[in-house]
Amino acid sequence: FPNFSKIIFCNSGAEAVMKSLRISRSLNKKNLIVNVTGSWHGSVDRLLFYPNKYLKPQKLSDGLSLDDKKKLIYIPYNDIEKSNKILNKFKDDINSIIIEPVQGSLPLGNVKKYLKFLEKFCKKNNITLIFDEIITGIRIRPGSVQKKYGLNPDITTVGKIIGGGLPIGIIGISERIIKIIKKKKIKVFFGGPFSANSLSS
Repeated sequence: FPNFSKIIFCNSGAEAVMKSLRISRSLNKKNLIVNVTGSWHGSVDRLLFYPNKYLKPQKLSDGLSLDDKKKLIYIPYNDIEKSNKILNKFKDDINSIIIEPVQGSLPLGNVKKYLKFLEKFCKKNNITLIFDEIITGIRIRPGSVQKKYGLNPDITTVGKIIGGGLPIGIIGISERIIKIIKKKKIKVFFGGPFSANSLSS
């Protein structure tokens, strides 16, 4: 992953996704998270919803915050026209777009154009692009789809494949995001009793 400027180790893929959203929210005051239909991001409260036929988020579990539901919108996977229409409607309020670039539930091979569209839209509108490669990262090929298609997401999550199946995850952060964090002197907390546990790391 040549665009990684910094790597943060976590204990699971879900933790990596959770902390990626925390990093993204620290960058600006925008609140909306955009998820992509068909993507799965583990048991992270903010994303534990599914879209109905109108792309409105529905709870996957009791105990979720209605506030999280209000701050989540969906766009259809691999559909540039419909996604563009939705994104332009909310672009001034979108903090981040998170996507499985090649989905475990729908592993299409013709997604390059769609991913390039998302990358361009995010750069133009100051939106953080997060690639959740918990499933696809490294398993497909070194550098995954990012290297294959010439993509540069702002943040990438990779899961237990890097630990041979042991509980571990990483967050890869691009130089663009690191520069913003340093310039604004942003402080994002990470920690916990299993941080840097010796078995995984």
